[in-house]
Amino acid sequence: MLENLFGADMPAAVRFGLVFLVVILFIGGLYGLARFFREPQPNKFIQLSPPVQIAHMVETIEGSGGVAAAAICLLIASAISFFVFMHSSTVLQEISALLMWSGNGIFWGVIMITAALGRKRTYVVYRDVAPAERQEPRFEKP
Repeated sequence: MLENLFGADMPAAVRFGLVFLVVILFIGGLYGLARFFREPQPNKFIQLSPPVQIAHMVETIEGSGGVAAAAICLLIASAISFFVFMHSSTVLQEISALLMWSGNGIFWGVIMITAALGRKRTYVVYRDVAPAERQEPRFEKP
């Protein structure tokens, strides 16, 4: 199809790049149209005051045993790699067992560090109007 459009002497990498660019532009256009029609359009006749921030809270979430699970998986993977290394008969098997051992150590070590760091959840509370602009109900004594 592209040979007829651009000529048969065009390299395959250029043809792939053109098709890739067209697909990316098409997906971007669909995303832009979906975002345009999904978001409500602001009413130009109603002037809304911007919300006022009244609180900013940060909550630290404790771990749920992810470090222990990753440590157990690290020990199991290390034991299997050691067993494979000790029972290998050729140099290539030894090299692949050591690569498996170091790869498992890096993989589960990164997961352990990530789980140990914990997460923080941030809440920001807004009020629709400033306290000075808000009309409080007044109670008068009879």
